[in-house]
Amino acid sequence: MNPNDFVAVGDFIKVKVTKIIGDRFSVSLREAQPGGNPWLDPPKVGQVYRSKVGVVTEYGAFFDITSYCRALLHIDNMNKQYMVGDIDNVRVKYVDVEKRRVELVLAEAKL
Repeated sequence: MNPNDFVAVGDFIKVKVTKIIGDRFSVSLREAQPGGNPWLDPPKVGQVYRSKVGVVTEYGAFFDITSYCRALLHIDNMNKQYMVGDIDNVRVKYVDVEKRRVELVLAEAKL
């Protein structure tokens, strides 16, 4: 997900401050929207998504499974080399709400 898909320079937007550490702070556009924190209803283990690859790293591909959740398909679980924009069916293998991490397997794989 790219911020340019949601906002442009000069836009006024409502955000929620989520963390302050020293002279740095984090904000969330998502958490300022109606419905609040989307991690209150996280993806469920076993849930299948037809999703697009948003980022590729040396350790796997991150799929945008929802508007607020980018999940990792680890390289050990891949059957091909993915590129940004590729689409595939993936299944949620593991969810850690506290760390906001979701791990995937290919939808055809057994959990």
